[in-house]
Amino acid sequence: MDFSEESIFFFQNWGVIEKLNSSEKSFKKEFSKFLCSIEDILVKKDWWHKELVFKKLSESEIYISRENWHLNDGYSILIGVEGFTPEKIFGSDTPANCYLWVTGEKKDKIIDDLSLMFKNESQFKDYLARSGGYVLKKYLKKYTEEEYKDFISGASLNGILEFIEKVYLFIKGYEI
Repeated sequence: MDFSEESIFFFQNWGVIEKLNSSEKSFKKEFSKFLCSIEDILVKKDWWHKELVFKKLSESEIYISRENWHLNDGYSILIGVEGFTPEKIFGSDTPANCYLWVTGEKKDKIIDDLSLMFKNESQFKDYLARSGGYVLKKYLKKYTEEEYKDFISGASLNGILEFIEKVYLFIKGYEI
Protein backbone atom coordinates (compact mmCIF):
# COMPACT_ATOMS: atom_id res chain seq x y z
CA MET A 1 0.00 0.00 0.00
CA ASP A 2 1.20 3.48 -0.85
CA PHE A 3 0.52 6.37 1.48
CA SER A 4 -0.73 9.67 0.09
CA GLU A 5 1.29 12.86 0.18
CA GLU A 6 -1.04 14.12 2.96
CA SER A 7 -0.41 11.02 5.08
CA ILE A 8 3.36 11.35 4.61
CA PHE A 9 3.03 14.95 5.80
CA PHE A 10 1.29 13.68 8.96
CA PHE A 11 4.04 11.10 9.57
CA GLN A 12 6.72 13.74 9.21
CA ASN A 13 4.96 16.29 11.42
CA TRP A 14 3.22 14.15 14.03
CA GLY A 15 4.61 16.10 17.03
CA VAL A 16 3.42 19.40 15.60
CA ILE A 17 0.01 17.90 14.77
CA GLU A 18 -0.44 16.63 18.34
CA LYS A 19 0.48 20.06 19.70
CA LEU A 20 -1.97 21.74 17.30
CA ASN A 21 -4.80 19.41 18.37
CA SER A 22 -4.10 20.08 22.04
CA SER A 23 -3.83 23.83 21.43
CA GLU A 24 -7.10 23.85 19.52
CA LYS A 25 -8.96 22.35 22.49
CA SER A 26 -7.57 25.00 24.84
CA PHE A 27 -8.27 27.75 22.32
CA LYS A 28 -11.93 26.74 21.97
CA LYS A 29 -12.37 26.79 25.77
CA GLU A 30 -10.87 30.28 25.92
CA PHE A 31 -13.07 31.35 23.02
CA SER A 32 -16.16 30.28 24.98
CA LYS A 33 -14.95 32.08 28.12
CA PHE A 34 -14.42 35.19 26.01
CA LEU A 35 -18.06 35.05 24.91
CA CYS A 36 -19.29 34.51 28.47
CA SER A 37 -17.32 37.56 29.64
CA ILE A 38 -20.24 39.54 28.22
CA GLU A 39 -22.14 38.77 31.43
CA ASP A 40 -19.69 40.80 33.53
CA ILE A 41 -20.14 43.76 31.20
CA LEU A 42 -23.94 43.50 31.01
CA VAL A 43 -24.56 43.37 34.76
CA LYS A 44 -22.69 46.68 35.13
CA LYS A 45 -24.95 48.50 32.64
CA ASP A 46 -27.25 51.11 34.19
CA TRP A 47 -30.28 49.44 32.57
CA TRP A 48 -29.51 45.97 34.00
CA HIS A 49 -31.82 44.94 36.86
CA LYS A 50 -32.66 41.92 38.98
CA GLU A 51 -35.49 40.75 36.69
CA LEU A 52 -33.00 40.05 33.91
CA VAL A 53 -31.29 36.69 33.58
CA PHE A 54 -28.12 35.76 31.72
CA LYS A 55 -27.89 32.18 30.45
CA LYS A 56 -25.14 30.19 28.80
CA LEU A 57 -27.00 27.78 26.54
CA SER A 58 -23.88 26.13 25.09
CA GLU A 59 -20.19 26.80 24.52
CA SER A 60 -21.14 29.07 21.61
CA GLU A 61 -24.47 30.58 22.68
CA ILE A 62 -25.60 32.99 25.40
CA TYR A 63 -28.78 34.98 25.87
CA ILE A 64 -30.60 37.31 28.22
CA SER A 65 -34.27 37.30 29.09
CA ARG A 66 -36.63 38.78 31.68
CA GLU A 67 -38.37 36.93 34.45
CA ASN A 68 -41.76 38.17 33.16
CA TRP A 69 -40.95 36.69 29.74
CA HIS A 70 -40.98 33.24 31.35
CA LEU A 71 -43.96 30.95 30.84
CA ASN A 72 -44.60 27.38 31.98
CA ASP A 73 -42.44 25.97 29.19
CA GLY A 74 -39.44 28.26 29.76
CA TYR A 75 -38.29 31.68 28.64
CA SER A 76 -40.29 32.83 25.65
CA ILE A 77 -38.23 35.84 24.50
CA LEU A 78 -34.47 35.50 24.17
CA ILE A 79 -31.95 38.13 23.07
CA GLY A 80 -28.56 36.62 22.44
CA VAL A 81 -25.81 35.34 20.19
CA GLU A 82 -25.34 31.89 18.68
CA GLY A 83 -22.64 30.15 16.72
CA PHE A 84 -19.80 32.05 18.39
CA THR A 85 -17.05 29.64 17.32
CA PRO A 86 -13.65 30.20 15.71
CA GLU A 87 -14.96 28.59 12.53
CA LYS A 88 -17.82 31.09 12.31
CA ILE A 89 -15.78 34.13 13.33
CA PHE A 90 -12.53 33.45 11.43
CA GLY A 91 -13.36 30.60 9.06
CA SER A 92 -15.48 30.07 6.01
CA ASP A 93 -18.61 28.89 7.90
CA THR A 94 -21.74 31.04 7.93
CA PRO A 95 -21.07 33.90 10.40
CA ALA A 96 -22.25 33.78 14.00
CA ASN A 97 -25.29 35.91 14.67
CA CYS A 98 -27.13 37.93 17.28
CA TYR A 99 -30.83 37.27 17.54
CA LEU A 100 -34.18 38.05 19.04
CA TRP A 101 -35.87 34.68 19.24
CA VAL A 102 -39.28 33.62 20.47
CA THR A 103 -40.42 30.18 21.55
CA GLY A 104 -43.11 28.60 23.64
CA GLU A 105 -46.86 28.33 23.90
CA LYS A 106 -47.58 31.94 22.82
CA LYS A 107 -44.88 32.04 20.15
CA ASP A 108 -47.05 33.13 17.21
CA LYS A 109 -48.74 35.99 19.08
CA ILE A 110 -45.44 37.25 20.53
CA ILE A 111 -43.72 37.09 17.11
CA ASP A 112 -46.63 39.05 15.58
CA ASP A 113 -46.48 41.67 18.35
CA LEU A 114 -42.70 42.10 18.24
CA SER A 115 -42.53 42.10 14.44
CA LEU A 116 -45.09 44.89 14.40
CA MET A 117 -43.03 46.85 16.94
CA PHE A 118 -39.85 46.54 14.84
CA LYS A 119 -41.48 46.94 11.43
CA ASN A 120 -40.98 50.70 11.09
CA GLU A 121 -37.81 51.07 13.14
CA SER A 122 -34.95 52.00 10.81
CA GLN A 123 -32.27 50.89 13.27
CA PHE A 124 -33.56 47.31 13.05
CA LYS A 125 -34.80 47.09 9.43
CA ASP A 126 -31.72 45.18 8.20
CA TYR A 127 -32.18 42.53 10.89
CA LEU A 128 -35.85 41.61 10.48
CA ALA A 129 -35.93 37.84 10.08
CA ARG A 130 -39.40 36.45 10.83
CA SER A 131 -38.42 32.85 10.15
CA GLY A 132 -38.76 29.97 12.55
CA GLY A 133 -38.66 31.64 15.94
CA TYR A 134 -36.48 34.54 14.85
CA VAL A 135 -37.81 38.08 14.88
CA LEU A 136 -34.38 39.69 14.38
CA LYS A 137 -31.08 38.25 13.19
CA LYS A 138 -27.84 40.20 12.79
CA TYR A 139 -24.77 38.46 11.41
CA LEU A 140 -21.51 39.25 13.17
CA LYS A 141 -18.39 40.56 11.49
CA LYS A 142 -15.97 37.95 10.17
CA TYR A 143 -12.33 38.55 11.09
CA THR A 144 -9.26 37.71 9.05
CA GLU A 145 -6.15 36.23 10.61
CA GLU A 146 -4.53 39.66 10.39
CA GLU A 147 -7.41 41.23 12.37
CA TYR A 148 -7.10 38.97 15.42
CA LYS A 149 -5.90 41.91 17.59
CA ASP A 150 -9.13 43.78 16.84
CA PHE A 151 -11.06 40.66 17.78
CA ILE A 152 -9.32 40.11 21.13
CA SER A 153 -9.44 43.83 21.99
CA GLY A 154 -13.18 43.42 22.45
CA ALA A 155 -14.37 44.83 19.14
CA SER A 156 -16.12 41.53 18.51
CA LEU A 157 -18.00 41.74 21.81
CA ASN A 158 -19.01 45.36 21.27
CA GLY A 159 -21.26 44.42 18.37
CA ILE A 160 -22.98 41.79 20.48
CA LEU A 161 -23.36 44.09 23.46
CA GLU A 162 -24.75 46.88 21.30
CA PHE A 163 -27.32 44.55 19.73
CA ILE A 164 -28.44 43.11 23.07
CA GLU A 165 -28.74 46.56 24.63
CA LYS A 166 -30.63 48.18 21.74
CA VAL A 167 -33.07 45.31 21.39
CA TYR A 168 -33.66 44.95 25.11
CA LEU A 169 -34.22 48.66 25.68
CA PHE A 170 -36.62 48.75 22.73
CA ILE A 171 -38.80 45.88 24.01
CA LYS A 172 -38.20 45.98 27.77
CA GLY A 173 -41.75 46.98 28.52
CA TYR A 174 -43.27 44.16 26.48
CA GLU A 175 -45.57 41.97 28.56
CA ILE A 176 -46.55 38.43 27.65
